[in-house]
Amino acid sequence: MIVKKILNNNLILVVDENEKEHIVMGRGLRFSNTVGKELVDSDIEKVYVLKEENTKNYLELLKEAPKEYVEILQEAVRLAGEWSDKQLNEQFIVTLFDHLIFALERYHNHIVLQNRMLWEIKQFYPKEYKISKKVLSFLNEKLSIELPDEEAGNIAFHLVNAQSDQNDMGNTILGIKMQKNIFNIIQVTFQKKLDEDSIDYARMVIHIQFFLQRVFEDKLLDSQELDVFDHIKEKLPKEIGCARQIKRYIESTIDKTISEEVRKELNIKNSDMVVGHIGRFNPPKNHGFIIDVFNCLHKKNINSKLILVGTGDGQKTIKEKVNTLGLNDSVLFLGSRSDVNRILQAMDVFLFPSLYEGLPLSIVEAQAAGLPCVISDNVPKECIKTERVFHYSLDESFDFWADRIIEAGKIIKKDTYQDIVSSGFDIKKNSKVLEDFYTSFNFGE
Repeated sequence: MIVKKILNNNLILVVDENEKEHIVMGRGLRFSNTVGKELVDSDIEKVYVLKEENTKNYLELLKEAPKEYVEILQEAVRLAGEWSDKQLNEQFIVTLFDHLIFALERYHNHIVLQNRMLWEIKQFYPKEYKISKKVLSFLNEKLSIELPDEEAGNIAFHLVNAQSDQNDMGNTILGIKMQKNIFNIIQVTFQKKLDEDSIDYARMVIHIQFFLQRVFEDKLLDSQELDVFDHIKEKLPKEIGCARQIKRYIESTIDKTISEEVRKELNIKNSDMVVGHIGRFNPPKNHGFIIDVFNCLHKKNINSKLILVGTGDGQKTIKEKVNTLGLNDSVLFLGSRSDVNRILQAMDVFLFPSLYEGLPLSIVEAQAAGLPCVISDNVPKECIKTERVFHYSLDESFDFWADRIIEAGKIIKKDTYQDIVSSGFDIKKNSKVLEDFYTSFNFGE
C-alpha cells in the first residue's frame, strides 16, 4: 500500500493496488512513513477499509474541526479502537470523531445532554462503558476539561454500534431498551430478581445481545430442532410461556419500528389511515372498484392513504382514474416490490375485492402480518386462516365498503403466527413433508 496522506502522528491515508483507500492506525506511524512511498507496516494496529463517501466525510471533518483539538480527538478514537477487543466496522472512526467534535462544542457552550439510558449501558455493555470512561478520562486530562459521565455513555453507543454490520444507531438504542424490557418480563414471570453478579446472568446478557443483533440484521437461525422444542415445551411450561411473552414483545416492537420506517420512506404520517392492496393490474383484481371505494373512504377520512403494489397493463387506466378523482396525493403506486413483508407492516387494512380468484397467497401474507382484511365473497374461503378476515358482496355500495374498512381499521394488529402455522402454512413442516416424499422413492433401482 502507498501512503497518500499523513493525517497525524498515528493516522495515515493509504491506497492499495486497486486504488481503494484505507485509513491505517498505529502509534507513531508518521515518523516511519513518507507520502508517495510504500507503507511501513511494522507499527500498524488497525486498518479501516473506507467507502469513498466515508473517506470524503472524514477528510471534511478534519478540515472543519478546531485545529487545536484534531490530533487529540483522533488519538481518542484510536485508543477506543485499540482498547476494544471487538471487530469494529469502517464507519467507526468517522462517526465517533464526528461525535467528539460536537461533544466539545456542547461542552464549551455549557450544554449538557442527559443520557437517559446510562444505567442500561453500564448494565448490558460494561466492557464498552469501561473503555468509554478511559477515553473520557484521556480527553479530560489532555484538554483540561470535565466532560460528564453522559458522554461516556454516548461513546459506548458508538462502540456497540460499530460491532454491527448495519451501523444503525437507531437499532443500537432500540436494542438496549429491548434488553431492559426482556429482563423485566423474565423477572415479572418468575417473581424473582435476577442476580446481576452471577455467571448465569452474564451468559444470558450475551445470548440476548447476539439474538437481538441477528433480529436486526435478519439473520435468525433456521432451526429444524422441532423435537427438542416439543420436549422443552412439555418439561418447562413456565419457561416456554415466558419465552412466548418475549417473542410477542419483540415482534410487536419490531413491527411498530418497521411500520414507522416504511411510512417515513413513503412520506406517510403515523396518524394516517393506510389501506393497501397487492396484485397485478388486470381485470380480476378489480382495481377500478378499489379506487371507487377509496374515493368514498377519503371523503370520510381526509387523512387516509391507499398503497397499490404491483404492475400490469391496466395500471395506466387506473392512474388516469386516480388523477380524474383528484387523489394523486393520496394513492401511492409502488410497482413491483421485493420487500412486500415490510410494506404490509405500514398498512392498517388490506383490501382485496377480486371478481374471482384461485388461492391468493397475498391474503395469507396479510393475515400473517396481523392485518385485518376486507375481501369480496368471490375469494375462496380456503385462504381465510384467522378471524380477522371480513368478506362482503360486490353488490354492496362503495359507501358500505368504505364503512367496513373504517371498522376494520379500528382493530389492533396482533401476532397471528400460530393461526397461520396451525392452518398448514408452515414452510418448515411442509419442506419436511416434501423431503420425506421424495426420499421415499428409490431412484437408483
